[in-house]
Amino acid sequence: MSKKKRNILFSILILTLILFPLFQIIFNIIPSNLIELDKKIRIIPKYYNERVTDINNQGSLIKSEDKIDPFIENLLVTENLEESIPVIIYLNYQPGEKIALELKYEKKIEQNDDYYNKLYELTKEKIQESQNKIVTKILRFDGKVKHRFSIINAISIDLPLKYIKTLSQDPNITNICFDHLLEINLVNSVRSITEDSYNPNNNWNYSYNGSNVVVAVCDSGINEAHSALVGVVIDGYNTFTGGRTANDDNWHGTYVAGIIANRDPINHGVAPNVSLINVKVFDNTGTGPSSNLMAGVEWALTKAVIKPDIINFSGGTATSSHDGMSSLTIFVDAITSMYNILWINAAGNKGGVGYPL
Repeated sequence: MSKKKRNILFSILILTLILFPLFQIIFNIIPSNLIELDKKIRIIPKYYNERVTDINNQGSLIKSEDKIDPFIENLLVTENLEESIPVIIYLNYQPGEKIALELKYEKKIEQNDDYYNKLYELTKEKIQESQNKIVTKILRFDGKVKHRFSIINAISIDLPLKYIKTLSQDPNITNICFDHLLEINLVNSVRSITEDSYNPNNNWNYSYNGSNVVVAVCDSGINEAHSALVGVVIDGYNTFTGGRTANDDNWHGTYVAGIIANRDPINHGVAPNVSLINVKVFDNTGTGPSSNLMAGVEWALTKAVIKPDIINFSGGTATSSHDGMSSLTIFVDAITSMYNILWINAAGNKGGVGYPL
């Protein structure tokens, strides 16, 4: 074969490699933010600052010791191995984002409540088998299952420390995170806004008042009988009891609800016409595990009478990692990208100016 022919064939080969993915996108109507790797679809959410949040099929590639939260690693050295600790297990099979894109692009389903219900039910069905296998192993290790999540493929459990490393060797598990205790914020707020620099009376003239907006307040509960909040709460859930009664035995949640939706004609909240979903994730001490918050948010998104537009959480923790891989961070990334939800979190109550918590 002549050198000229070889060059022509080489050029054709290069053009084919470049153009083939484009033809797939054009003729198969595959969204351009889907990339096929080893016959597994990985999602590159370009709307999410090019950050890859997909963790599909990573578990078998990760060393077992690298799956364990550093906080737990420390407990393995310092604590009695017979003691049980609260952990959240993430499985490597995470079909939610793929299902979401299939519903949107292939089945052309409008992103309404029906869309999100289908997304939840299909994801729950897909992950059930993988969760059942892990649950069987957990029970064999004297573990206690507290929550089985469906928005993401994760399980919260209590497990004796001595079984953590053995469980981490399961190739179906990606992460074992400590279920950190969250606590209320807005106790001692930072003085960053002064009366001289901000006059709230000027802002009440705006026409935005929260009409047709639903906010899930994840806190210590809400006193629904409070005179300024009568008729504001449309549904509720108590993560400690599993019931729909979520009374406030700490008063922090009622305080937060008042800031948002106080209907007093003079001292009203920032959005007096908003509707609230009352999700109790803190007890009377103002604390609650991360898994309770995750369970409460999942309930609000999938079981409440109306799906919320906004999640408000005035709490946090200073003990978990801040590397973007904590159990709560992974969960928030998943729900905000798949369920089109806005997450509002309190900040500035702890920490310094450069790194408020």
